[in-house]
Amino acid sequence: MDRLSYKGKIFTLYEYSKESDFELDIIKHAKEIFGPKSFYIDIKKKIKKDNIVTIPDGYLLDFSIEMHPRLYITENELVTHDPYKHIGQQLLKFAISYKASGLRIKKFLVNKICEDSKMKKEVEGGFSKAGYGNIDAFLEDLIFEKEVSAIIIIDEITPDLENVVNQLAMKIDLLEFQTFVSSGEKIRKFTPFQEEIRDITEGKDKETKVQELDTIIVPANEDGFNEVFLGKNQWYAIRISSSMVDRIKSGVISS
Repeated sequence: MDRLSYKGKIFTLYEYSKESDFELDIIKHAKEIFGPKSFYIDIKKKIKKDNIVTIPDGYLLDFSIEMHPRLYITENELVTHDPYKHIGQQLLKFAISYKASGLRIKKFLVNKICEDSKMKKEVEGGFSKAGYGNIDAFLEDLIFEKEVSAIIIIDEITPDLENVVNQLAMKIDLLEFQTFVSSGEKIRKFTPFQEEIRDITEGKDKETKVQELDTIIVPANEDGFNEVFLGKNQWYAIRISSSMVDRIKSGVISS
C-alpha cells in the first residue's frame, strides 16, 4: 500500500468503501482538480430516452481555452467497480443517449447555473469572451455541435480501465484522486485536469495564450532517438488532455 511522508508523519492510503464519500471529496476539491476556469456541476438526475437510463455524476464547463469552451460529462468511480461491465457500459450508454437527451441536459445546466449568482456571472463572462450572445446559444453549441467528451475520476487508474477507455470512440480523460490519512489528518493526491495547460497558465508563463498552443516538445537524446524511435519504431506514451489532441501539430524534434 502506498504511503506518503509529510512533516515527520506517515500517511497511508485511504480506501473508499462508498462511492458517495468519494463524490463528496471530488465536489469539495473540484476547483483544485479541474482548474480555476472550470465549473463542476453536480447533477444526480436520470436522463431517459428509448429505455436507456444513465445517471451522470456531473458535468464540467471548462473555459481554459478561452475561445473554445468545452462541456464534459463526469463519472466518479472506485477501482472496485468492474471497468468492463460497470464503467465501460455506463459511458457507452451515456454517449448513445447524449444528443437525444440534449434538451434535458441543457435545462439541467441552465437551472443549476442560474441558481448560483456567482457561477452565473462567471459563466456569462466566459461564453461572452468566446463570442456567444447568450447562455442558450452557448449550451446548444456545446451540446449539439461539439462531440461528447468525458472525464473519469477514480481512486486508482488500472491497465484494464485504460484498455476500456481506449476501445470507446468518445474522448475520455482519466484522472486519479487519492486520499492519504494519518491520525485524522488528510492529504489529497491527484492528477490535475489538463495538466499540460495548467503547468503553463499557473506557472511562470501566465501570460501565454492557451488557444495559441499547438506543440508539445518531448526531449530525447540523439542516440536514443535514432536507436529506439527510428530504429525500432517505438516510443513512450505521454499524457495529453482530450481538449489538446486536435490542436497538436504533427512533427518530431530531437535534441
